[in-house]
Amino acid sequence: MTLMELLTTLEAQGSISANRVKDVKTSVRYLALAVGKDTPEQCQEADFLLPPAVWKEKLDGYFLTQQQRGKTISPHTLRNTRNNLSFLFRTAQQSEVLATPESLPQVSLTQVAARKVLAQTSPFAKHWKAARTQSYRLAFEQWPPDMQTTWLTYCASRHLKTRQTTLRNREKFLTCYIGYLITVEECALQWDDLFNIAFLDRFVRWHSQRLDVRLSTLAKHMTETLRTLASHLNHPALTAIQHYCRDLPVPEPMHDKQRYSFTLHELETVALAMLQDAYKPLIGIAPRIKNHGLKRALHHQHALMLRLLVRIPIRSRNLREIQLEKNLYKDGAGHWHLRFSGEELKIGTRNGRTNTYHVNLSTYCPGLLSHLEEFLTIYRRRIPNAESSPFLFLTRTGRPPNEHDIRSMLSMVVFQRTKKRFYPHLIRTIWATEYITKTGDFTTAAHMLGDTVQVVLRQYHEFIEREHKDKASQFLTAALR
Repeated sequence: MTLMELLTTLEAQGSISANRVKDVKTSVRYLALAVGKDTPEQCQEADFLLPPAVWKEKLDGYFLTQQQRGKTISPHTLRNTRNNLSFLFRTAQQSEVLATPESLPQVSLTQVAARKVLAQTSPFAKHWKAARTQSYRLAFEQWPPDMQTTWLTYCASRHLKTRQTTLRNREKFLTCYIGYLITVEECALQWDDLFNIAFLDRFVRWHSQRLDVRLSTLAKHMTETLRTLASHLNHPALTAIQHYCRDLPVPEPMHDKQRYSFTLHELETVALAMLQDAYKPLIGIAPRIKNHGLKRALHHQHALMLRLLVRIPIRSRNLREIQLEKNLYKDGAGHWHLRFSGEELKIGTRNGRTNTYHVNLSTYCPGLLSHLEEFLTIYRRRIPNAESSPFLFLTRTGRPPNEHDIRSMLSMVVFQRTKKRFYPHLIRTIWATEYITKTGDFTTAAHMLGDTVQVVLRQYHEFIEREHKDKASQFLTAALR
């Protein structure tokens, strides 16, 4: 059945009044052009029987193209076209002329079941078990007073040179190391004792054996943190720590990226499924969940997070720290922009200048704008503290999400529909892998990742090796012919 045949059938049944048929005919003509067909008569079911978010995105992209060519498209035209098409498909499904599209993956696991499976198969399971069997860490407030003073002095001296998030991460590693020396080794600890190679080696061996690995990732990070501190403080033990770090093996990766690989299309499909859930009637909801509007808003928010990552592979920290009017804003021409600079980025300065990461969303991914604006104008307002908080994304309690919140939000919804483990930073590997495989362009990949070309070449060197082997194979085939 073509799109025009669908409209004609509903008109003959009397499901659409004669007064509205004319407007709907205009709307279906716009949709046909948006999906690449010249007329609605050429538009088959496979072309138009799409999830609402998909055909709305295509429609928005078509109208934006027309505006860029100088044609005037009023907001009323866009709104009426979307309303007419929604009415058409809803009427067709109610009249059983069309079946409900089943192209989206269905949720096959409840949140409780998915959370249980994720916990059992998590690469961090051994860490959690070890933390429960013996709590050895010491928070900053439990450190000896002289060590607290020394650490605060160090942080003050690095205030203009090191990001606050970096200093907080270093403090986290020290809570493990200091906690081990005081709680397990029962040392009467002083600041200089931290740089004792014998103490450091005992911690590395103890923590790695505790997790039954050759070298734990946390132990590796701890040695690198001490090396950095010794360098900043010009400590006499710097050379010894550098030699010690150099001799350590590379820890085994926590995640198997090949086993839990995704494509950008898969993640986009999951996001559209979440968006579809935001529009569905909430039937069978547990009585304790009274705020249905909040549940819809969170579905909408999670879908927007994932769709944004699919298009712009920013770091998890940047995703959770997006602030309205600061990082996400609209300019005088009505274009949406996403911008980070300085300490908001992993590399604050580059070549002696403030580093910036900027994307014009209106020109780069116009199809996402309708989702973004709908979230801002309708759904975000249903989340607590939305009116007062500058952050784009919020938790169900209305606070800015931390690293754990973002990871648990997205890993849960992706696992429910794919049965594969996902974490936000994985999107950077997925994006770069697909882009470099199809284009061989490392420069643009580095730009979109916010990294240097050298870093991307080092991380994805296997593509260069593959290219060289292909060229050598082609040469050999020709030479031996």
